[in-house]
Amino acid sequence: MPAYAFKRNVFKDFKLEHTGSNKAFSFNYQNKESNVLHVFEAAIDLLSYMTLLKMEDVDYKSFNYLSLGGACEKIAAKNEADMPIALNAFLERNPNVQIIVFHLDNDEVGRGATQKIMMIARRNYQCFDNHPVNFKDVNEELVSIKT
Repeated sequence: MPAYAFKRNVFKDFKLEHTGSNKAFSFNYQNKESNVLHVFEAAIDLLSYMTLLKMEDVDYKSFNYLSLGGACEKIAAKNEADMPIALNAFLERNPNVQIIVFHLDNDEVGRGATQKIMMIARRNYQCFDNHPVNFKDVNEELVSIKT
């Protein structure tokens, strides 16, 4: 039974969660044997990162991946740190995770959200900020290689 869907338009800035979606089941890939979770703002960045790993002959299936489903604007705007529903639910379902690598967007919202989430997550996990340095997001990095 579907639990989460996210709509977007490739021609204009339109992003919307489908009615009835449960963010606790945001787009993800699980490897129960891995203790590493890679976190992204959007599903396209998650898939782009897996593609980059595959292009580098890295076993991309050996990690866990999670999209926050565009929750970063709300997180960055808050004064107090807050664990995103998608991340909290994924960690509850995957107690093997010990390391979280954040790949949120390289903009004010993404960097701000990363810092706020890491403030909470560092209590129980090793956390790393690995946002793209020369690109806005991971998808833009992949596109730059393909052209």
